[in-house]
Amino acid sequence: MNKKITLLIAGLIYIVSMFVSTPTVSAQTFSTICNNSTTTTTISGRIVMNGSNSASVWFEWGSTQSLGSSTTRQTFYSDSNFSQQIHGLIENTTYHYRAMGADDEGVITGNIESFSTNCSNQAPTVNISANPSNVTYNGSSIITWNSNNTTSCTGNGGSNGWSGNKSLSGNFSTGTLTNTTTYNITCVNVSGTQTNTSTTVNVGNQIPQTCNDQSAINYGGNLPCRYNQSQPSVSLNADNTNIDMNDSTTLRWTSTNATLCYGNGGTNGWAGNKNRGSSFNTGRLTGDTTFRITCENENGNEKSDSVTVRIKNQTQLCQDVNALNYGGSVPCKYNTVVNNPQPSIVLSADNTSVTFNSATTIRWYTTNSNSCTATGGSVGWAGPKNVGSGSFFTGSLNTSRTYTITCVNNYGSKVDSATVNVHPLTSNTQRVAPTSLVLITSTVDKTQPIIPNIDNSRPEPGDEINYTVAYQSISTGAITNLRLQLVLPYEVDYMFSSPNNPSILGNTLIFNFGTLKANGEGKVSVRVRVRENISSGTQLNFPAMLSYIDTSGSPQSVNANVSAEVFKATTIATPTDSDTNTKIQLEGNVFSAGFLPSNIFGWLLLIILILILILSARYAFVPPTREVNNTPPPPLH
Repeated sequence: MNKKITLLIAGLIYIVSMFVSTPTVSAQTFSTICNNSTTTTTISGRIVMNGSNSASVWFEWGSTQSLGSSTTRQTFYSDSNFSQQIHGLIENTTYHYRAMGADDEGVITGNIESFSTNCSNQAPTVNISANPSNVTYNGSSIITWNSNNTTSCTGNGGSNGWSGNKSLSGNFSTGTLTNTTTYNITCVNVSGTQTNTSTTVNVGNQIPQTCNDQSAINYGGNLPCRYNQSQPSVSLNADNTNIDMNDSTTLRWTSTNATLCYGNGGTNGWAGNKNRGSSFNTGRLTGDTTFRITCENENGNEKSDSVTVRIKNQTQLCQDVNALNYGGSVPCKYNTVVNNPQPSIVLSADNTSVTFNSATTIRWYTTNSNSCTATGGSVGWAGPKNVGSGSFFTGSLNTSRTYTITCVNNYGSKVDSATVNVHPLTSNTQRVAPTSLVLITSTVDKTQPIIPNIDNSRPEPGDEINYTVAYQSISTGAITNLRLQLVLPYEVDYMFSSPNNPSILGNTLIFNFGTLKANGEGKVSVRVRVRENISSGTQLNFPAMLSYIDTSGSPQSVNANVSAEVFKATTIATPTDSDTNTKIQLEGNVFSAGFLPSNIFGWLLLIILILILILSARYAFVPPTREVNNTPPPPLH
């Protein structure tokens, strides 16, 4: 070949290669943490743009080289390192993974690597702390600890029942302390290796507390406050007003010059008659809760006080023991390959024993369910129920009730129930605070269809979906602490929302709205995109939970759920509506029962038809003329 031609071709190849370069991705295991029943691995990767303006990256992983699972996508605009955590892995198991990327030119696939969750050789660790670590005399603190690679933990020293078996992680309320106290904890792993640590709560010197109620006759003096007989008093406090989800605390109250005290609001049996001074354990709390107490004297004079216990993180937890992330945040996670998966349902009541005319909340969590139906219970319970998760406020109860729910799928059904026992009415009339009601609706609308004729509730992979939740108060007073939680399905990627300031915890969006005035309303819109690798027929569930404090100070919550089905279809060319409409319009104008045409084409056809009729009539009724010879005959000879 001619050398000039060879050089020209080589130059062209070099120029083309400058424009067709694509990003590259690579990955490696960063770290594996064995946390008892839950094993977590962090995978890191790197994206090299190679001239591309932007690219999205993610990891695919699984227990076989077929992979099958993927992480959330991240977008980068330059060469970058990236990482993702994979939760709920099985100990001593080999997993495979690879880095993936995509830009405008297509998908980039990394090499398949592997890692092992070998936890038996990892040394146990345990951390413990006190908050606060310095308290006043008769003050209290919260002891928090967590461990990794351990099978059991034991506490010693401390106070108020600290010594003895301990969970692998948790919180402990010290109760009131009058001297400096040290809390020790020892944890061991499967090999018997031990580790221990401790934390100390320093207690200040005793200082005489003073009465701060100006209506007391000994205002400014030492406690307790003293009053004239005509004026009762009550003081309500909580050992800890800021706790973790599913933790508890202790309420303490004192009163003077009172003959009767009763509680309202709260949960777990708080409402009803109370001693004039005592303590009460709140039980496990899953949301911000206000406890109120009112004391009165024999003259009918009343005095009230209240305290609110707030939850640091109100994300709901997975209650299914068969889930990979049991005890973690909902939704529950399971192995991706399941043969004939059976449905599951866990139903519980916040309080299974209430006083006459009190109320509680029923909660349920389902997996692998196509539909759920409730029976029994109180007014409004029976009928279809959300799949996934939900809650139901019982309203005032005057007799014991059993709440039952049945969930089914194509392979079977499961039933669970919870009974709320109601104490009989006593001579002391129970006082029930009024409640407010908030309505909630949710919709899914596919705003950017790929195939124009698919249903809005059947998006294709890659489609963008608008998820809208509207809410409205129908109470006569303002409600407070309004909080909306939206749990997005794992098969979609979050893009943006309006309002655009949610707190994001995994796949959960949390909107804090504060106070909603009487008959107020609002709306939240969220834009998501269906991931490209989602199988046809996959159900996308969008559960929503709205919680608030009603006008009486009681916590309330309502739920809604909407779902969509992923759909993959082949586009078939069909006649357009404009073609069909044009055809019908023409036929209707020319051949309909109307006498006069409505367009020039119709008029031309009508004129031609008239001419044909005239010619036909003439031919039929006028005989043809004969030719006549007018030449005279020749003369006779």
